[in-house]
Amino acid sequence: KSNDTKVRTSHPQKSYLPQLLELNPVVVGFVGGEPLLRKDLEGLVKEAKVDAKVPFVQITTNGTPALLTPERYYSLSDAGLDRMNISLDFASEKHDEVRKLSGMYRHLGDFLGMVDREKGAKIGISTIVFPEQIEEIEKILQFAQRYRVQVQVSPYNPVKTGDKTKGDNLPESFLLRLKEKYPETLVNPGFILARTEKF
Repeated sequence: KSNDTKVRTSHPQKSYLPQLLELNPVVVGFVGGEPLLRKDLEGLVKEAKVDAKVPFVQITTNGTPALLTPERYYSLSDAGLDRMNISLDFASEKHDEVRKLSGMYRHLGDFLGMVDREKGAKIGISTIVFPEQIEEIEKILQFAQRYRVQVQVSPYNPVKTGDKTKGDNLPESFLLRLKEKYPETLVNPGFILARTEKF
């Protein structure tokens, strides 16, 4: 991002190519809201990957069942998508409760079981670490391991909610111990996980 470049507008832009060419990023990520709501997402992915020659293009989706389909995965992959990240808070129906949409957790398992990742973008799971969910992180790793996808964790950030207490009480070296146990599934490097805990 640049102070001189206005990327966000009140109405979605149809093209971001001028900004991409000016900024020349190494990675472009489409995030939410929910990027799969955009019917023109394939065009934006192609614009980034092909026209702007961005080395790595990814999206992060909440996995809404009506939007996350094998057909959409393949069409985005064909457009040049390198990675699809799917947010997961809990490895159970509690995820549905938190997201206020029934069937999300079950649909994610069905989706991962259906798609042929040899024919498309890499798929990963993204999860945010916060105390209410600590016991779930290993379950999420086990879920991911079952479907042979990787998990990337991020620290809880109080900027949006203002709740600065959620980052407390993380057991010491908790994430590093999980990295030792699931080295292929938990994709964050150890030195990042150590700093995540500190953060």
